[in-house]
Amino acid sequence: MIPTVKTAGGHRRLLLPDVMEFAKSQGYKLVEPEIIGLPKLDQRNERSLQLAKKELIEALVAGNEVVSRQIILGLVLSDHRLCDICDEVIADAFCEVGDLWDCGTVEVYQERRACEIIVRIMHELRHYYKSPAKLSPLAMGASPAGDPYTLPTTMSELVLRENGWRATSLGINLPFNTLSAAVRDQRPQLFWLSVSSISNKEEFIAGFNQFVEEVKPLGTAVVVEGRALEDEIRRQLNFTSFCDRMRNLEEFAQSFKRGASPSPTELSNTHTEN
Repeated sequence: MIPTVKTAGGHRRLLLPDVMEFAKSQGYKLVEPEIIGLPKLDQRNERSLQLAKKELIEALVAGNEVVSRQIILGLVLSDHRLCDICDEVIADAFCEVGDLWDCGTVEVYQERRACEIIVRIMHELRHYYKSPAKLSPLAMGASPAGDPYTLPTTMSELVLRENGWRATSLGINLPFNTLSAAVRDQRPQLFWLSVSSISNKEEFIAGFNQFVEEVKPLGTAVVVEGRALEDEIRRQLNFTSFCDRMRNLEEFAQSFKRGASPSPTELSNTHTEN
C-alpha cells in the first residue's frame, strides 16, 4: 500500500512523502512524527486556522522557529489544504505583523526575521510532498526585477506541487528577458508571476506585456498574483488569470489541468500575500 525503494544493501525503505500521503489519504494521524524525521508536534495539533494564525504571529514576533514549525506542520498533517494554510494563516499573519510594524510595535528586524523563518519552513515542506509524475503538467514562476519578496513565489510552487504539477520557482528579482528564455527553453503549460513590489510602473507594464507576447505562441498560460498589482496596473496587462489568493491559484490550476480553456479573468479584487 506504500511504495518502497531498495537501498544499496538490499533493504526496503519507505520514503517520507509516501508515508505522509498514505497517512493523510487513509485518515491516520502521526502520533510521534519525530520517529520518521519530522519535527515534534505539541498537543494542540488540531488547531483551527484562526487559532493557528494567532499563535503563529506570537511565535514569529518572538523569533521562535521551533513553535512556528510545529504550528505549520501540525496544519499540514491535519485536513487543511496547503492553499488555505498559506492564505488564512501565513499570508494573513504577515499582514498583521506588517500592521504592527507600521504602528511601531514590531521592529524591522523582527519582521525580516519572521520572513526568514517562514521561508525556511516552506522550503522544508517541499520535501514532505511526493514528487509529481514525470508526465504531470509543468509550471514555472518567479518574481520580476525589483521585487525582493521570496515568500509569495515559494508558496505558489508548493501549492501547485500539492495539486500534481511539476512546479518550480525560478527565484526573485528576475528581468523579463530571462523569464522569456526560461519559458522558451522549458515550455511550461503555466507560468506564474508574483508581484509584491514594483519600482517603475511604466517599465513593468511594458516589460510584462512584451513577455506575454513572446510566450503566447508557445501556449503558456500566464497567471499574475501579488499585492502590487492594483486595478490600474492590471487593466493594462495582458494575462490569462489574476489570482489574489493561493486558493484562487489552486482552483485555476485544477481547471486548467482538467483541460478547461482558460480565459482572461480576475478571480477577486483583494490580495493579502506578503
